[in-house]
Amino acid sequence: MPESVKSELSRYCRRLEIVEHPKWRGAIGAARGLVFHEPLQMWFFRSNALMAKVRQILSEEDIDCCLWISFALGTVSLKRELIPRVIAIQPAQALHFRRRYEFSRNPILRTLYGMEYGRLTEYEADLARKFDSCLLISEKDRDAIDPKHTLNNIFYNPHETDVRSFAAPSGNVRERGSLVFSGAMYMDTDSDAALYFHREILPLIWEVRPDTRFTIVGKRPPQTIRMLANDPRITVTGIVEDVRPYLWKASVGVNPIRMAARLQNRLL
Repeated sequence: MPESVKSELSRYCRRLEIVEHPKWRGAIGAARGLVFHEPLQMWFFRSNALMAKVRQILSEEDIDCCLWISFALGTVSLKRELIPRVIAIQPAQALHFRRRYEFSRNPILRTLYGMEYGRLTEYEADLARKFDSCLLISEKDRDAIDPKHTLNNIFYNPHETDVRSFAAPSGNVRERGSLVFSGAMYMDTDSDAALYFHREILPLIWEVRPDTRFTIVGKRPPQTIRMLANDPRITVTGIVEDVRPYLWKASVGVNPIRMAARLQNRLL
């Protein structure tokens, strides 16, 4: 973890402990998980070192509650009577991988996504039952992991944003015929959205408004995204210091996300 990230996190924590989990170790764990029925991501993030560190902190600190902020960390088990425990399942992984399975064009990835979706069916609800409380974003996530609403420990906390900070300044002028999509372009969910919009939707717009311009804002765009800028009507910015001027300039913001789940902060 970069020192800048550690420094920022330390501002909000009285004690910060970091347990490294290299990707190669996660890959070995996921490979082992192929012969079991648990979701592969549970095997990818399984860490004896993390479990030991959590138990060490509990023995040294006066902790009121433990919050798991990732579904995949549910493998760090603690006895219910030891301390109140809350798990955040956001987004609903069953919904997330079902969409990946439906829209992925890579046959190998599509097979893996289908396998993971099958393993996730009912698993998230069974995991949530092991905790005192389960945090979700919305009823849509609840319907995905618990369609019969059998869980009685659910509570919700939707995302939010500072709307005043993102409000366009007085006198702002939007450019006619300009579209914008913002995201973390290194994420396959966001790059898929931009490519899908370019392939399936933008040609229909250009038939009517050939002068329409499309701006893709977000850091680390892959080559498939950067190549779109070969068309003079498309701009790919890469990382920017502040995304707001691009949002304020455009006439229309688009969100052609297909594979992801959860509440999309870009919409807020």
